Amino acid sequence: CKRLISLNFCSSCRYRLMAIHIFKPSTTNCISSTLTTLNINVDNFADCLYLLDGRLNCLSTLIIRVLKISPVISNIKNTKKLSELKSFSLTSSDLTMAYDNLIIPLLHRMINLEELKLLLSVIRFDSTYIDGIQLQDEVLIYIPRLNKLTFSIVTLLFNNNIKIDLRSNEEIQRSFIGRVYGQIGSDVQTLIMKNEVMAHMDYVEEFLFDKNIHLPRLLNLSIKYESLAIVTNNFTNDAARITCSKLKCLDISEPFVRPENFHQYFPLL
Repeated sequence: CKRLISLNFCSSCRYRLMAIHIFKPSTTNCISSTLTTLNINVDNFADCLYLLDGRLNCLSTLIIRVLKISPVISNIKNTKKLSELKSFSLTSSDLTMAYDNLIIPLLHRMINLEELKLLLSVIRFDSTYIDGIQLQDEVLIYIPRLNKLTFSIVTLLFNNNIKIDLRSNEEIQRSFIGRVYGQIGSDVQTLIMKNEVMAHMDYVEEFLFDKNIHLPRLLNLSIKYESLAIVTNNFTNDAARITCSKLKCLDISEPFVRPENFHQYFPLL
């Protein structure tokens, strides 16, 4: 197919069932000087790096769904700038610990990228959650021509030594100075404990009122009593009752006297 310019491979299939393994050092030899658009499901991140090692030198759009993003041990050339690539979409539903070591360096190579889409679930051990400031400092400043960014990055943290200070909505918006982005929401489906002691009041409201941040499996909550009382209007605001009624543990460090309707808000405590 010497004149092939666009290839859609398995994109209509569930990529867990139809992901292909491209990179096989002893047998793989795929080269095209005409292909500009590729939509594909692959088995691992080595396949993604293989497609971007220069063998598809006219590729301008890559939409790729990766089954596993894990450390790569190979001789794939993965340092060359991808000056032709204008649109890149990376999706993986599996948890990955390789965001900082693999995904960030790959994005740094896309110097002329205009559209970027990231749908990822990331595990971190010695860092904090991925927010607008980190996206700006670690990704966006390296892609000066980017004009469209779509992202959903779930961060699962394992670090008891870091106190996470959630920024206010205004602070997050200010982190994108000079750029225009739409509203950012968060949907967390597997969170077990959320520490709100250090959080801004607007985050407390969004967590408890089920607004932009959706926490259907929140079971344990650590929060200041003053914040809890203010947001719930002394436990009279019904909007927060759904979330509060599911809690099995409420950690409030300072002493307080339970009001009369406290148990109606927290029937499982």
